[in-house]
Amino acid sequence: MKFIHVADSHLGNPLNGITIKEDDPKSTFLFNSLFKTFINIIDLAISNDVDFILFAGDLYNTTNRSIYVEDFLGKQFFRLKEKNIKVYIIHGNHDFSNDGIPHLPWGDNVVEFNNNGRADILETKNQEKVAVVGISYADRHIEKSLLDKYQTRRDDVDYQIGLYHGEVDSNQSNYAPVKLEDIKILGYDYFALGHIHIAQVLSENPYVAYSGSIQGLNKKEVGPHGVIYVQSNQDKTLNVEFIHTNEIEWKNLDIELDTNQELDLIMQTIKQKLDDSIFSVYSLNIKDINNEFNDALAVRINFGTFKDELNLFLEDKDVFVANTDIAENIDQEDDKLPDIDQAIWEQTAKEVFDGDIFLKELITRFKEPEERFIVDYFNNSDILHDIYKKTQSLINNSKGDQDED
Repeated sequence: MKFIHVADSHLGNPLNGITIKEDDPKSTFLFNSLFKTFINIIDLAISNDVDFILFAGDLYNTTNRSIYVEDFLGKQFFRLKEKNIKVYIIHGNHDFSNDGIPHLPWGDNVVEFNNNGRADILETKNQEKVAVVGISYADRHIEKSLLDKYQTRRDDVDYQIGLYHGEVDSNQSNYAPVKLEDIKILGYDYFALGHIHIAQVLSENPYVAYSGSIQGLNKKEVGPHGVIYVQSNQDKTLNVEFIHTNEIEWKNLDIELDTNQELDLIMQTIKQKLDDSIFSVYSLNIKDINNEFNDALAVRINFGTFKDELNLFLEDKDVFVANTDIAENIDQEDDKLPDIDQAIWEQTAKEVFDGDIFLKELITRFKEPEERFIVDYFNNSDILHDIYKKTQSLINNSKGDQDED
């Protein structure tokens, strides 16, 4: 038995922090990078002659998917069909199945699980009998475990595989929270998880693992991303291998330099520190080596013009700078607010900027299909974090305008 565990492809993701420009080769590459990463996965499946491929939720980034994404996905699934490779799909919180939007038809090699917990049985190329079980999200938020719909391991199969999208051992979650020990009790041979974007093996006996997102989707998802490749041995044990598939890699870099030298020298210093062994998207934290940050450069950074100038300077290098910041300002968001009661601010911020509360309010306000893009835009931790930072900055800055008694 050979299969690939994939999760959180988020096809159609807008690459947060990156502005796509027309007729710009790097923009075109970045826009296509997630699709090329997906092709890498299909190529991997075909070259290794796997029996099946698992998609453990959030195949799409949004329920309001484009015809381009639909057509692309259909073509890749057809490539698998030609090689007699089966496809198993569950839907997660981003592409939940109760959205009422049909997708283009897929081939008969694709099994799309609903929420009834049925098992699909297949026979591998080596005549092994495998049962695959999965549950799709019917709605964006699932506040309790779905594990009660998963049947315990069957006796009439060689292997039983589970797909699940949710959070493991979380005290409170809107994403199908589940206990690791409850997963183990089912007795499956492999449990393929989705939702957490960092690859991690939670258990080896039995195997319970997150494959992570196929490629970093924003500045928080740094480093290599990919899929898990699984092969069975004659004694029915499993070999589990993480394989990188990403076309681009997000990186954070702290740079110390003399900000009072010429702009060309500053950019040349930065250029020498950037690695382009793989196409890299950088967030740069810039610190003045003498603690005398140049005011003109600070203005350029704060208004975003330095980032644009730097990307022009880096045209011949396989890198893109998505964000620049002044290192001294990085931790300002954690400063205590002197002119308001800190406890009140923390409580208010928790209520206002909690992702689930914020999202529920948006869903209530924007119900029409043509308004879905608003919900999808704000369903992003980076966006909420930026709003949080700007709000706190406004409060901090407003203290100078207050009358002193």
